[in-house]
Amino acid sequence: MSLYADSTELSGLYGKYKAYADSSVVGEGIGFVKTQDAINTFRSAINEAKSGVSLTKPTRDMLTTATDAMKNAFTTFMTNVGQIVPNQWYNILSGSDYPYAQNQPIFLGSTSTGAQLKIGGYDLSQIDPNTDPYCIWRFVPIEGKEGQYAIQNLGTGQYFGAYRGKGSDNSPLMSHKKAPYEFQYYGNGKFKLIQAGVADDYNCLKSDGTSFIILNWPANPHSEQAWKFEAIRADQELSFNSMPDNSIQIMTLPFESKGDLSIAKMNDFAQTYAIKSLTVTETGSKLELTKKDDFEAGEPFILMVNDYTKYDASAKKQSVSISVPTSEIDTSTIVANGLVGTLQGLTISKPGLGIFKDSKLSATGTSNLSISGREGYINPNLVTTQEGNTDLTIEIADLLNGVKSIIVNKSTDKVNIYTIDGKLLKHNVKATEAQEGLSKGLYIIGKKKAIVR
Repeated sequence: MSLYADSTELSGLYGKYKAYADSSVVGEGIGFVKTQDAINTFRSAINEAKSGVSLTKPTRDMLTTATDAMKNAFTTFMTNVGQIVPNQWYNILSGSDYPYAQNQPIFLGSTSTGAQLKIGGYDLSQIDPNTDPYCIWRFVPIEGKEGQYAIQNLGTGQYFGAYRGKGSDNSPLMSHKKAPYEFQYYGNGKFKLIQAGVADDYNCLKSDGTSFIILNWPANPHSEQAWKFEAIRADQELSFNSMPDNSIQIMTLPFESKGDLSIAKMNDFAQTYAIKSLTVTETGSKLELTKKDDFEAGEPFILMVNDYTKYDASAKKQSVSISVPTSEIDTSTIVANGLVGTLQGLTISKPGLGIFKDSKLSATGTSNLSISGREGYINPNLVTTQEGNTDLTIEIADLLNGVKSIIVNKSTDKVNIYTIDGKLLKHNVKATEAQEGLSKGLYIIGKKKAIVR
């Protein structure tokens, strides 16, 4: 048996730490080092630790002492490196020197879950990523897991998905479930992002210039695995840039829209509505809407931009302004008097439901119809006549009569009713009688949020 220990692992650790020291840059911001002294001290510490190991006769004790010293020096060094702030909103920008990726943000190619994350081709001359909810992210701490975060999108509330493997076929997908990610220092004002539990440092998130997506593996010398983080100001005005002018649609947001920061107050060309009533006869359907400015997180509403009766598919897009959310971001949705929202996307195949397509209200047929995340549909069976003004009336020849089988809770089903903070109010009551006797407000009925008006 050899009297001496293998120093290969220590050599690898030293090489990694030396590369960090050599690539570190002094400056302000995430990934930058506060002072040159911090870099010099780190470099001296790892060199000193390495010098304590014999080049020809390394012992296990020598290696253990040197390894511990290097790791402690790195831990101390990282206290001098700018870090992300949990729950702060950021653009995540590529740190690669490839032309397709330079300063390009990670953004959503689709608002539905199951979509790949996109990189490259984002027109920075036309859209400021600081204002685009679909390329703004925050790092939500994973409870009980120090240094691990779920990466959440502002526009949909959805998250970077879990590790699926290497290559484009296994790229991470957007999900409504939190998946833990960790930061690894890269130098030059950058970090790597790697899914928790993935042991190989090279098997991290990288930009891909072939499919223009985010995937795992392989790291390369052009820093496609390096990421920069640009904070979004709390007073930054954001905007949804893809709203057709003279249009109407159902919209669902993962954050509340209220008061002076509501969509209706921030945009003089936009109006938001709730459903007041729905009347269906043999000759057609009449939908009455009432103006409403304030909406809870996950509560769907109807958004009209200018005059929807003048809709033209070729017309310019409108930018609908919103504020940076200060309230909780919630991936669950509320059924609001027949308006059924989705932040994940869904497929419906029941006839008689109400949808807006090309700014026209119509009834669904029996074919499968995809509803994108951040949108919704009308379930006529859940509409009840409300008090208040009728501010907009839409009449169509289609019959929005729904199909009873689309209701999740059948008349014989039993549910529990809770306050929004979890206090049990009613136990094992019929779903059809659940709202009887409840005061106006927000409740959890069964497993869904519901508003009683």
